[in-house]
Amino acid sequence: MVSYSLVPFPGPLPGCLRDRPKVVTVQKQNIVYYEIFLEIPTAHSLKDKRGFLKGPLERIRRKLNVAIVEAGQHDTWNEATVAAVTLGTSESVINHTLKLILKELEDSGGIVIRDWTEERL
Repeated sequence: MVSYSLVPFPGPLPGCLRDRPKVVTVQKQNIVYYEIFLEIPTAHSLKDKRGFLKGPLERIRRKLNVAIVEAGQHDTWNEATVAAVTLGTSESVINHTLKLILKELEDSGGIVIRDWTEERL
């Protein structure tokens, strides 16, 4: 379901829009928070773990425009919790983004996804 709200247009209108009403349509965004629980069996130190996570997290940020960080288990060398936040206008966009995040983590090598949770805000 898509909902729209009307908000005032910020600032002066360009000449082509001066005769029109000063209202624009904004589509509602869905915000989703993911927690992804990872296992890194080939890491033998915290430095190894950071090395395994750095590349995939940076690629996810760059490719998918998702806020993603290591959010837990900072002192455990073979496990990690990653938190990601994304937004989208439709369920299909959000579901596709999650699939791409999981695929990028799986394809990076050396990382096993144990579980993940999703919370709609």
